[in-house]
Amino acid sequence: MLTYLEDLYFDLTSDPVFSNIFFTILVVIISFLILFLVQSFIKKYLKHAAAKQIRVARFKTLSKLLFSLLRYSVFIIAILIILSIWGVDVIPAIAGLGIVGLVIGLGAQRMIQDMIAGFFIVFENHYDIGDIVEVNGFKGTVLELGLKSTTLQHWTGHIQIFSNSQMSPVMNYSRHFAQALVTVSVPYDADIKLLSSTLNTNLQTLKENTAIISDVIVLGVTKFLASGIELTVTCQTKPNLQYGVERDLRLFLLEQFKQLHIEIPYDHIVISSKDPS
Repeated sequence: MLTYLEDLYFDLTSDPVFSNIFFTILVVIISFLILFLVQSFIKKYLKHAAAKQIRVARFKTLSKLLFSLLRYSVFIIAILIILSIWGVDVIPAIAGLGIVGLVIGLGAQRMIQDMIAGFFIVFENHYDIGDIVEVNGFKGTVLELGLKSTTLQHWTGHIQIFSNSQMSPVMNYSRHFAQALVTVSVPYDADIKLLSSTLNTNLQTLKENTAIISDVIVLGVTKFLASGIELTVTCQTKPNLQYGVERDLRLFLLEQFKQLHIEIPYDHIVISSKDPS
């Protein structure tokens, strides 16, 4: 069997055409094998990072960008090797890349700007995959960060693709903390000091919510309304979890007002009629 394979290999390599085909296939296989091994390593490290609670989002962002660079590099090198196998002189082609690059650069300045902006976004850590950001009025989760563009997904499912050079100014909602802010109106005849003190005590039960990372406090009177006094309740939450906390706060305040027999003021019209007699 071994002798048969050796004879087959000799027959193939002795024919220039078959030899070229054989080595072309070999180069393609090696190229895909390199990409497969690198991608497998990245997936393995991501699982390790998740288990050790390392910054998975940061590594995922960098790995996608570096893998994209590696893929382009491997394909270009593979094409040059395959051309040389088929007898094409690649030295002038490599030398001509400078001239070609200059011509392409003059016609593709926007693309170069996007790629440079992409590098600064990644290495200055403006945002990572999974972060929630807002750009030009569009707010969404970062799904993909490539050399040229960034893909955001709105909470409704809509997807928007931005060129990296357009990702400015960008507001990142996934860093540090968020602020939950709820306002509620109470009647003018309510005892504001007593009500604020009672609420400040009872609101602390909400700290069982893991999204809340500070005391829940009543800031006090923030506005005089036509039908009542406005009170503001606030607390700090984990990034981008303030909306759910605000809904919980409103429900809690509504239940508290019912227990304290405090009616939330609302606009209404009183009609009275006088006795003509």
